[in-house]
Amino acid sequence: MENKVLTPEELSKLQELNDKRGDLVERFGILEINIQDLELQKEQLIEELSQIKKAEVEIGALLQEKYGDVNINLSTGEIISR
Repeated sequence: MENKVLTPEELSKLQELNDKRGDLVERFGILEINIQDLELQKEQLIEELSQIKKAEVEIGALLQEKYGDVNINLSTGEIISR
């Protein structure tokens, strides 16, 4: 039985599609790495936000104990009775 061979145009088209598929897979991999990096950064920012909220609650409790139920102007530090 004789082996059949693709025409040069058919082979070229298949090779081109294969190259495009490989490029796409590589780009997806890079994108996934970037997504993982962003998710890690997001987790770190969420942790920082949690620490800030905790510190706000703590300082709020201390200031309320010292000054009572007041408003504070964050620009001037002025304490305003409610």
